[in-house]
Amino acid sequence: MEFNIGSTKGAFDMKAIIEWAKNLWLNLSGKKKGKNGEILAFGVKKESYLIMLGIFAVLLLTTLIFIGLAFYRNHALNQRLSQLEQLKNYQLNTFKNDELMADLKDELPTNFNEMLELYTTTKTTKERVEAELNFKKSVYSDFLRNFLLPSLNIWKDPYTQQIDLSILGKKYLQKNPYQDISLLSQWSSIIRESGKDIGTNEVVNMQIGEIKEGGNGFFNIPISISFKSNSKRAFLLLVDKLSLTSNINNIGLLNDFTYHLFDTIREEKAEEIKNLIQTYGAKKSDAMDEKTFKNQIIAHYLYNFLESKSDEVNLLIDNALVDKVIKQSIVCGEKESSATCYFRFRDKYRTIPGLAYSIGVESTADKATLLKDFYASIPPLIAIQSFTFDKAKAQGFSLADDGEYLGNVSFNIYGRGISTEESTEISTLLKEACFGSGSSTDLTVQGALDKVNEKMKIIGASTDSSDGKVALLSNLLELKDSLTSQIEEFDRLSPYNQMIKKFEIYRELKNMSLCTQ
Repeated sequence: MEFNIGSTKGAFDMKAIIEWAKNLWLNLSGKKKGKNGEILAFGVKKESYLIMLGIFAVLLLTTLIFIGLAFYRNHALNQRLSQLEQLKNYQLNTFKNDELMADLKDELPTNFNEMLELYTTTKTTKERVEAELNFKKSVYSDFLRNFLLPSLNIWKDPYTQQIDLSILGKKYLQKNPYQDISLLSQWSSIIRESGKDIGTNEVVNMQIGEIKEGGNGFFNIPISISFKSNSKRAFLLLVDKLSLTSNINNIGLLNDFTYHLFDTIREEKAEEIKNLIQTYGAKKSDAMDEKTFKNQIIAHYLYNFLESKSDEVNLLIDNALVDKVIKQSIVCGEKESSATCYFRFRDKYRTIPGLAYSIGVESTADKATLLKDFYASIPPLIAIQSFTFDKAKAQGFSLADDGEYLGNVSFNIYGRGISTEESTEISTLLKEACFGSGSSTDLTVQGALDKVNEKMKIIGASTDSSDGKVALLSNLLELKDSLTSQIEEFDRLSPYNQMIKKFEIYRELKNMSLCTQ
């Protein structure tokens, strides 16, 4: 075997290998002289090597110290682990003294594991309560809201979301509950019916203000009523009626009873609800739970049933169901007599006489009809501004009976306004109904005026001189004058009044055959 060492070629020689390794070591260890006599290694000065070695040694020592300290601290913490888990070793006075923790002050966890368990339990309870509250709110949102806070958008069904563009002209006057005639009729009936079978409450005078739309999505209408009651009891019943939707406690009781009503209907009328779901073609969204979905179906049916004012049999409410609702609402015990349960019901809802003393009397035969009448007579939310009353004789009416009362009540009724989205939706449908989809003409005063001018220009260019042409031009000129006078006012109208104006424009254009559809 041969081995090359240096520049010669020769046989394998151990001595030569040792000599070669020695020379290599001398080269690596820097045994060479520089020009200035300094010792170098790999072209680096020896002093630089020493500095680098010193820095490396310091870093190594520091690292070892940190590792040692970390190991020591970890060991020490492990030794104290049982102490660290105890909450008594921490400053938690602020937490313990919080008013929310007052009831749990003597039962607070003593270690972190118990604290974690308490957190998990509390979170589960919170989620359950929130789910129940959201469900209870759905009863209010899907049913009572349409009675207590009716919408100005009378063209849109609150459940099917369908818009009826035929509600205009005479039909609009008949269906719109915010017309003066409708409000006069509604509140005269409320005042009169409040003393029914007990005495008489009569409207002496009524003043109705304009609709005031607020920027918060709601509206109010000021109403002032002067009334006469022929007895103290009739007068007190009128006060109870006015407090039904002006007293927050009564609103809470109303929502509470409705919650139990819906709960009982879901339990007792499952088959009927299933049939209604098929009738309405309703589908539950993935985000909605089963109870809330069924609540919507119940609300849809009851709302239409009450609005129809028909005498047809209610599919969801009968006398037996009302009896169960009454007993469920006051958690009637198994050993309690029916008479006791009905007494407790009347006591709970005594501030709502129309409910407590109608269906709350056990001997009453037709509770289902009475319950329907009660819901149908619920007025919208009101805020009483002033309420004055006294005996008629004390006010100078010497011919009045001793028991007669005269009074005046001023209040605002509230409801939901038309949102921007609803206004845009209806405006688009009206425009398409008149000019067709894709039309660039807006159904505004200016848009209608442009159509009138365009039609007049076409007629003016015609050679026809018939009486029909003259009559048409006359009608167009009259409409043009009317629209011209409304241009500046239109932009200042409230969303509700703008919507009414758009329906008027749609009707006028349609009557003049200016709609292309």
